[in-house]
Amino acid sequence: SVYDAERNRGDAVVNLRRLKVQPVQRHLYAVCVGISEYRNPRYNLKYAAADATALAQALRAQQGGAYAAVQANLLTDAAASAAGIRQALAQLRQATENDLVMVFLSGHGAQDDGQFYFATHSLFVNDIAGTCLSWSEVIAALAQVRAKRILLADACHSGTKLGDRQASNEQLAEAGRRSGIVIMASSRGEEFSFELAEHGHGSFTVGLLEAFAGQADFNRDRQVTLPELEIYVPKRVTELTGGLQHPHLVAVEDFDPQAALTVVR
Repeated sequence: SVYDAERNRGDAVVNLRRLKVQPVQRHLYAVCVGISEYRNPRYNLKYAAADATALAQALRAQQGGAYAAVQANLLTDAAASAAGIRQALAQLRQATENDLVMVFLSGHGAQDDGQFYFATHSLFVNDIAGTCLSWSEVIAALAQVRAKRILLADACHSGTKLGDRQASNEQLAEAGRRSGIVIMASSRGEEFSFELAEHGHGSFTVGLLEAFAGQADFNRDRQVTLPELEIYVPKRVTELTGGLQHPHLVAVEDFDPQAALTVVR
């Protein structure tokens, strides 16, 4: 019942229309870099390019699932030049605050005069600063991105020929601490990252691929979150390498623990 200005009672029909709220359409922007063949074959790896390729494929398969759209930029071998990686990182600036950015770097980490670098295809050990990509430049490029950011660093492979010019995953990851970027390093301390012939991939990539495919979906809600990734990948890689390699999250800042990284198909 309703009343008019003179307090006369009357009946009225009120129509309520329920508005459907559309969910936020997240996009995933990824850069997957893997270098198996360097300009100098002395530094070649077995599966880094295959690792980046497989991860890019797995992320692209999430379009229409965890994300409305997926843009995965794949750079392998000769395409993984300093200029090519810079351009790919710059394109990530189109991501909005609702999106997710994921960068995967598989190859060699290098150091020179106290500075750290990701070794590009053109790596020349006597001119690391001139032929590699500064790690501070990688972090600075990601700092310009508005989206949530995950950096997966797999850059200290066993059998490297870089000697004292080798930078560990731990050093690279620590250099990005307090940047607001979620960083997962493929190994801890001075450990190496191992490549597994029986899988055709590096051990870190095996863990990531299995996790994203659903092995890390511990609560069976058909979503894989960052806390689940943090649990599964180190455990699996430790098993694969007989306790010789321990991936870990170096930095977790302002990241929704309930946000789905992937959905299980």
